Amino acid sequence: MGMFDAAKSLIDSLNDRNVINAEINIEKLKAKKDISALIDILRQADEIIVIVSAQIALGDIGEAALEPLLESLNTQDKKARENISGAIGNIGKPAEERLIGLLEDENYSFRIEAIGALGKIGNERVINILIEILKNNDEQKITRFSAMEALSLVDNEAVVEPVIGLLKDRDSWNRAAAIHILNLTDSRKAEDAFYQAVDDEIVDSSDSTAFDEEMIEVFDL
Repeated sequence: MGMFDAAKSLIDSLNDRNVINAEINIEKLKAKKDISALIDILRQADEIIVIVSAQIALGDIGEAALEPLLESLNTQDKKARENISGAIGNIGKPAEERLIGLLEDENYSFRIEAIGALGKIGNERVINILIEILKNNDEQKITRFSAMEALSLVDNEAVVEPVIGLLKDRDSWNRAAAIHILNLTDSRKAEDAFYQAVDDEIVDSSDSTAFDEEMIEVFDL
């Protein structure tokens, strides 16, 4: 079965709502290391459970999937890019250097997807890089907001301390971003810092409202 046939078979199973069968197909493709077919699924699938399963499968295949995934980022389809970058993030450490290199790419779409993928890696080095992007006033706002969102999804306690440090930043935008991250980070320490910042009125209501409105405008929510 070729790449197109494998992806079509999986999409047909989704049309029948046979998600279990779709996941079985993904496991078979992973066992065969059919990277092209798995990437094609990321381009076509709409069901989140199937997208995540394909991302996990490509992450499990590991470094062998990295180059094909990076090449596949060169698409005008925003949803496909997001799905593909999620798979790159699942590869983890072997993808780190290439993703950091993409942060300098002239194509800002590549930079955005690299930021999202780095958030899934989320080690201390990556956290510091993402914070510097967030704080950089010379960056486009969508890039800074993307760094903020990536930091809020980092599954690592190491993100909490440097973000708490942003609460004392002179820039009200950075303080508001820190509040947003702490509010979404699944950590008791982050939760305590968030409520303390609210009690201390670190971000006043006008700053917070302006920040939220700007985020909605940038992401076209």
